[in-house]
Amino acid sequence: MLIIVLIFLMSNAFAQTIGAFTDSRDGKTYKTIKIGNQIWMAENLNYVTEKGSWIIQGDSSGKLFGRFYDWEAAKEAIPAGWHLPSKQEFEILCASLGVAELPNSDKLYKLLVEGGIAEFNVKLTGSYNDSYGKKGQIASFWSSEESWLSRINPFMEFPWRLVLRAPNYVNIGKGAESDEGFNVRCIKD
Repeated sequence: MLIIVLIFLMSNAFAQTIGAFTDSRDGKTYKTIKIGNQIWMAENLNYVTEKGSWIIQGDSSGKLFGRFYDWEAAKEAIPAGWHLPSKQEFEILCASLGVAELPNSDKLYKLLVEGGIAEFNVKLTGSYNDSYGKKGQIASFWSSEESWLSRINPFMEFPWRLVLRAPNYVNIGKGAESDEGFNVRCIKD
């Protein structure tokens, strides 16, 4: 009984489910969560873009894993009133969950993955073209800004990304090539 009460208190200290958001463009509804002062979609975005977005095998509608986007499509797919998180907003998310120093192994991973106390519900979807990992091993989420790697190679864009890797790794990656296919988690304006 005491353990159940402690788990309930811990979950309320980190996150508060506040409901859902329905995208007026296609009628899809997403669970939302408040963590700290931020409101996040607690599911991967699944809006179909004209180009630069894909679903993976075994999820014909994107309902299970959401869609995978290249960076340009990710920036265009965001519904009104929401945006792609910045690197700083990813850092605030982690700090709001009690982990300010990254990379982190264990605590933050357990909070963010599907079934975790924070109810952020990250599924390890892999990436669309598997160059950064496969389904069940990793999840990556685009940010809105380029990393310092873009200044080194002006012919490529390397956006920041939030990365979770099994069994217990979380970091804000120094960039990935913008044509990779990663998931999107939107944050409310």
